Amino acid sequence: MGQVLFDSLPGFIPFAPTTYPAKIHNWVALSDTAAKPLSVVIGDFDADSIPDAAMIGDSRDSLAMVMVISNKKGGAKPRLLLFFRPQAYNPAYAHYDYLSPKKPGRLSPDFVLRADGVEYVVYDKTSSVYYLDNGVLRKFTESEE
Repeated sequence: MGQVLFDSLPGFIPFAPTTYPAKIHNWVALSDTAAKPLSVVIGDFDADSIPDAAMIGDSRDSLAMVMVISNKKGGAKPRLLLFFRPQAYNPAYAHYDYLSPKKPGRLSPDFVLRADGVEYVVYDKTSSVYYLDNGVLRKFTESEE
């Protein structure tokens, strides 16, 4: 998994927990205890019983959020999926975004998450759940009424 990440995003480093401000740690401690270490989530995103990883971090001064799908049984190579294209960012604001694991289940009356997902949280603003649907990375955002 590490090699596909290195080959695709040279210099990628997940954000260290110490780079997040205290208010983010406090918020997570009170509201989202599963979101540790904030920049890395391990889950079975493709439902093959092999752990996969999702990470948010820095890749040569660009914000990057990736999902690395482990080797499939039978020898397929790991895959790297980008949540969005790496983009320039202001490091002072990047550490208000964190990741949290999302377990399968009903997320809304009309949507059921069938395998593990990743919630991308922008502190005090919004969140979206990213998940795989037949190998394609999709995004679910519940609209606020």
